[in-house]
Amino acid sequence: MLTRPASSPARRGNSVAAQRYAPPVEVLPDTAELTTQQAAEFLNVSRPYLIKVLESGAIPFRLVGTHRRVKFRDLSEYKSRDDLALRRAADELTKLTQELRHASAPPATGQRTRLIWET
Repeated sequence: MLTRPASSPARRGNSVAAQRYAPPVEVLPDTAELTTQQAAEFLNVSRPYLIKVLESGAIPFRLVGTHRRVKFRDLSEYKSRDDLALRRAADELTKLTQELRHASAPPATGQRTRLIWET
């Protein structure tokens, strides 16, 4: 566990609340191996979902007996790829939403639209 030094801004003055709510920071080497539970917590997913991802080959792992171990480096690379894919999907949705709003924008000022209801 990595803690802030006493001289850091979070420890000076009226920062008791900042200290209380600051999440803990853990420093891991790239070569560290994590259990599936630790890896799932890092990715903020369920352990069964992580195991499906591992079995699909998206993240390399090794077996220690019957237990899976995942290198932190591989997990971090997967998270970066996944985050990038999510950002691209969000950008595409934003673009499509803007196009739809533009296509369904009301007519220019001075023009009127008549709606006709057929029964």
